[in-house]
Amino acid sequence: MSFIRSFLNKPILDFLKIPDLKEAAVAECQRLIHEMKMEVPKAKGETASLDDYSNREYKRTQRLRNLAMMGFLCYASLAKYDQGTAFFKKNHSQDREVVALFILLEQLFGLQLPDYWCREYEAAVQKGIAPREKLQQTYQSLRANGKLPERFY
Repeated sequence: MSFIRSFLNKPILDFLKIPDLKEAAVAECQRLIHEMKMEVPKAKGETASLDDYSNREYKRTQRLRNLAMMGFLCYASLAKYDQGTAFFKKNHSQDREVVALFILLEQLFGLQLPDYWCREYEAAVQKGIAPREKLQQTYQSLRANGKLPERFY
């Protein structure tokens, strides 16, 4: 997620003061994600150039990731962490699952949710995802101390 978009998430969430607005934002994120996934992308040969195709696909992927993150953050602000993690995992577009795992665990760390952090880590390992070494260290620290370390490795 780009710095500017991630920087704007908090002001947007602050603007959505009542739960109904946050629920409406999640519904809108879901609607936009659905629309984007239903669009048939032009084939590489139908575009002006390969660079044009790559740029368009990159922007589309970034939009999907941003919408997935915004939905997650709205759910998290409502303390609906199970729904938030499910929304993120269903909708976050990432070629490499280990990167999506890192992003989700980074968010759960920031929210100081050790039980959810541990659950998502363990579910990923069960699924065959090999977490980065720093995530492994965070997990080991969490299991040894019963709490998240002071900083995310």
